[in-house]
Amino acid sequence: MKALKTIAIVIMFTLTAIVIALVIGRRFNGFKSGRFDIAAMNKEFEEVEGKLESFKDIEVNSDVVSLRIEKGNDFGYMYKFPENVNVDFNVEDEKLKVTVKFPVNFIGNAGLRFPKDGYQMVIYVPEGTKLGDLETNFDAGDMRVSGFTFEKINIDGDAGNVIFDNIKSEKLSIKTDAGNVEISDSKVGDTNISSDAGNIELTDVTAKDINADTDMGNIELKNTDFEEGEFTSELGNIEVFGDFKKITAKCSLGNVEIDSDTIESAKISAKVSMGALKIGGKHIKGTEYNQ
Repeated sequence: MKALKTIAIVIMFTLTAIVIALVIGRRFNGFKSGRFDIAAMNKEFEEVEGKLESFKDIEVNSDVVSLRIEKGNDFGYMYKFPENVNVDFNVEDEKLKVTVKFPVNFIGNAGLRFPKDGYQMVIYVPEGTKLGDLETNFDAGDMRVSGFTFEKINIDGDAGNVIFDNIKSEKLSIKTDAGNVEISDSKVGDTNISSDAGNIELTDVTAKDINADTDMGNIELKNTDFEEGEFTSELGNIEVFGDFKKITAKCSLGNVEIDSDTIESAKISAKVSMGALKIGGKHIKGTEYNQ
């Protein structure tokens, strides 16, 4: 049994690494061109700042970016990219649209030259502003947002971490091919989180219904309250600590642990293929538990 488990882990890690490499190569035309754009690699980074008209909605589409949304005195932005990268800001009908496009066959900066303060973008929003929809689509890059209220959030990223702290949103959807998702001290409505390779962590969160799944990574909820939750991990552990009415947890290779102050009245369905079950502080014999 132990040998089979080890083989399964090795296979999953290998397949995931191949998928990540193919995604990055395809996105930047690296495999197609068969070369790096040395000229693009050697371009100097320039820092640009500017002010914007007021806006409610935010949409960001970028090849590579490390994005932060922060509080400022005015609506504005700052970014730092190589000078040959096309960055466009446009506000129309109370919607900010940001587009970042890299030169064709540009792969060097993403993989070989990634300075600590490069590829940064900050969008400034005055404190107290109630935002509408936040929508982002990244090929690679991290995202950090703290202290804002949204109507709806939709994040789609190929490679990068998503970190939210002290946010409010009526609806939250996050999808990443490779990257961790961390949400803390937040209040959200229906929540959907998916990561092919990465951990999903919720701490001190209040939500309506939560659906979280990862192919390779842990799912961990600490002091998180919700009505109904569905959690799935192919390779990784699932740990849920908080109050809920109904929960379903499935794990192919890993452990499932569930505990709550209201666990006696909750509906619980937990299943592992290769792993251990622990419900309400008690170890469960077998691979399935229903309450």
